[in-house]
Amino acid sequence: VAAALAAAGAPMLGCGGDALRMHDTAAPGAPDIAFTFGVGEVYAMRADGSGRVRLTRGPVDPLAGTGDSGPAWSPDGTTLAFVRTRRLGFDDSRSRVYLLGPDGGRPRALTAGADGVSVYDPAWSPDGRRIAFVRSTETESAIVVAEVDGGGERVLRSERRDPETWNDLWGPAWSPDGTRIAYTLRRLDGRYHFRPSLYVMDAA
Repeated sequence: VAAALAAAGAPMLGCGGDALRMHDTAAPGAPDIAFTFGVGEVYAMRADGSGRVRLTRGPVDPLAGTGDSGPAWSPDGTTLAFVRTRRLGFDDSRSRVYLLGPDGGRPRALTAGADGVSVYDPAWSPDGRRIAFVRSTETESAIVVAEVDGGGERVLRSERRDPETWNDLWGPAWSPDGTRIAYTLRRLDGRYHFRPSLYVMDAA
């Protein structure tokens, strides 16, 4: 099973999940890699593979695609962003970006969840004040930036999705000075092959 890895800019100590505290599963030292196995629960471990701890506890159903994914440390290594997907009904699946602080406890939702809306690929700005992510529906794929302090969201790039083009945006990544964002645009060509291209845009 593929693992999604996110390296921290600095070691983190004391991160927990829903009703989970680091001291409940403490290991010597501080974990510096967060990862998931597909969609499930977020774990952390040191770069040498030791000291593995579970950071989140959420409802997990691999067949329904529900659980936690996409972990990303803040630049100072004290806060974890991740995506939690839940199924509220037979055809109602919702995902949101959550933030988990150094004191553990319950994660705080950064984005609002809505029926038919998926979010993924959260990426911190270098100053730790904003998070870029992809928001996707059946008709649109967009790169959005949210203020960590709850100051609102801005759509930086939006692509229409339809059966003929099926445009998808992926993997926003900030430049070191925080002024630009690189991302991938994947288009479906006339031969029904997906063609990815790399773009850079102004973060403002």
